[in-house]
Parts: sequence; structure tokens; C-alpha cells
Amino acid sequence: MIVGNGATNWEFDASPAFPATAQGFSVIPPKLYEDYVAANCTDYFREIWPMPNPEVCEPLNDQINDITQNLYIYDLLRPIPSSGGLKASDPERIGVAIVDGEEKYYKRGYTMAEYTPWLKKHPLANQEVVEEHILGDYVSDYVNDPKLRELINIPSDVPAWN
Repeated sequence: MIVGNGATNWEFDASPAFPATAQGFSVIPPKLYEDYVAANCTDYFREIWPMPNPEVCEPLNDQINDITQNLYIYDLLRPIPSSGGLKASDPERIGVAIVDGEEKYYKRGYTMAEYTPWLKKHPLANQEVVEEHILGDYVSDYVNDPKLRELINIPSDVPAWN
């Protein structure tokens, strides 16, 4: 499964939609979400808009963030590993595909810092792990597979996909 970024409008998507998304993925308890909605709580990313929340909203939002702090915001089905997995500093991060006898090098996957360079500190996770751990390396490998390139008629002179 590939999970994409559904944020198209900061007023409705991203932080305001996160509690409903977390509840829909069964990541937070239904009662927590019900209380959040009943109190008419909202949360805006980095507080870009005023949040006239009742007092009860801050602890509810804190509970949601505590429960979800070890999950990737872009893939709620994958926990942030404390170890293991491909890292940004690993030599295996650079992949190679042989196309018509020519080596084509590509960067495997992306870090959260590469995916969202404008997000200087991930609000829900340990920053060190987020900056070092690689997501999507399997997608990079798949798209650069010589058999796939041939099947979808990518000319051999086209560079590897990053």
C-alpha cells in the first residue's frame, strides 16, 4: 500500500483532519474522538490560524498526539522504528538499475526532511529518527526496475527515477 499526502487546504486538511483520520484507522479510541468532536475542538498545524478551543481541547489533543507520536504521519500503518530499516546514511541508499547495459543510479526512498523540507521539526515524532529513517525505498526500486521501465515504454536514455 502506498499512502499519499491528502493535504490540499490547511484550513481543513492536515491537522484539522488528523483526529478523524486517526480514529478511522483505529489508532485512537472512539471515545477520545467522540469527546474531541463533542467539544468542537480543532487544531491547526503550527497554529497558523487562531484556535478558539474550549479548555478541554488541549488535554484531548495532547492525548491524540501521545497515542500517535510513534507513527509516521504519512503512513499511519507503519510505526517509526527505533532501529533497523534503511537509513539515510547507509551506502545501500543509492540504488542501481542496469538498463541496456548502462548503470543508472538513483536515491532510494526519502526521509521526512526530504519529503517535507518546509517542516523543520516533525510535531509527532523523535526528530532524529524521522530525519534518518527512509520511507518509500520499495517504490524507488519498483519504478527503476528495468522490466517495469520496458513494460511502460520508458526509453533507455531516460535517467533513473528519484
